[in-house]
Amino acid sequence: MQPVLLTTTRLSLSVPTAADVEAMTGYCQDPDLTRYVPVPVPYTEDSARFFIEKLIPAGWASDNEYNWAIRAQNGEFAGMLGARRTAPDAASFDLGLWLGAPHRGRGYATEAALVVVAWLFDENVTSRLTWEAIVGNGASIQVARKLGFRFTGTRASAGEFRDGSHPPCWHAELDAADERGANADSWQALEPA
Repeated sequence: MQPVLLTTTRLSLSVPTAADVEAMTGYCQDPDLTRYVPVPVPYTEDSARFFIEKLIPAGWASDNEYNWAIRAQNGEFAGMLGARRTAPDAASFDLGLWLGAPHRGRGYATEAALVVVAWLFDENVTSRLTWEAIVGNGASIQVARKLGFRFTGTRASAGEFRDGSHPPCWHAELDAADERGANADSWQALEPA
């Protein structure tokens, strides 16, 4: 599949470019980000270039992973949002995102995720999305709740973290047929971190 440009009232979502390397590298130095997102540590400009130049194009070409740069109205790189097939030939995708510290707390994560979820479902890319966040990542919970994800429990991460471990994660899922916000009661089972 060819990369798709998506827009919201305040944001544009596009494939990151070489111009984003410096900002991406800087944001990925943040201990709050690296605690919850399995980016390489240390994260270098070479890490960002490899992600932008190799991994992202390969993901789009194979239809296994779609990644977008989240851009503010002024075009500034704010973070990343991706949807990755949960297993080769699987019908479901896992949704993940992160924002650089200066862009948090503005509703960008939810706004960007809403347009990606709509595209994935409307274009019949998938009929099911999954979500996981390392226990303690309260900001991610808020986004998943607003999107209407149904909390399914706490268990080891599906993906391997950078140290080879599978840390405890909160898990949720969202089906194309679900009404947005209809799964709010499922989050009552979540134990506070």
